[in-house]
Amino acid sequence: MNKKNAEQSKIQLWNSLIELLETNSYAELTIKKIVQHSGFSRKTFYKHFKRKDDLFDYGCRRMFNLFIQDYTQSLPVRQDRDYYFKLLIDFHWKQKLIIRLLIKRKIYQRFIEILQNQVTDFNLDYQIISNSRDPLKNKFRVSFIVGGISGTLVTWLSGILVTEN
Repeated sequence: MNKKNAEQSKIQLWNSLIELLETNSYAELTIKKIVQHSGFSRKTFYKHFKRKDDLFDYGCRRMFNLFIQDYTQSLPVRQDRDYYFKLLIDFHWKQKLIIRLLIKRKIYQRFIEILQNQVTDFNLDYQIISNSRDPLKNKFRVSFIVGGISGTLVTWLSGILVTEN
């Protein structure tokens, strides 16, 4: 299987997982249900992932990486607080349908953990956001900020008043 076909298989498995989350809790989803919905075999699933959680992690990382590609092409890369706050808020807004589903199915916290790791991998300059030279304090402050923002976004995106698609 070439890289393009392998990636397409992973994407289809992720899409199946998301579609199944519309009617099933995450705990109810099995690899069997996911592969049946996707049309792939269990063998194909296990070529790419060891567990359902690995598929979930892959999909979340992919969502963020695609957003970063789009975001960095459309805006000049700036290294300031406003840039990172806008990045987080824009990402949530563009992915609001999936994020609302993750909130509803109570798996948003796992998504945030993956997102925080991806933000770290995105070469986030913690010192810019927290104004400190202590790397551990910076990481703590940024985690606190991202956690606070994500908590606010959960309230916003799961709110009854938010009806715009």
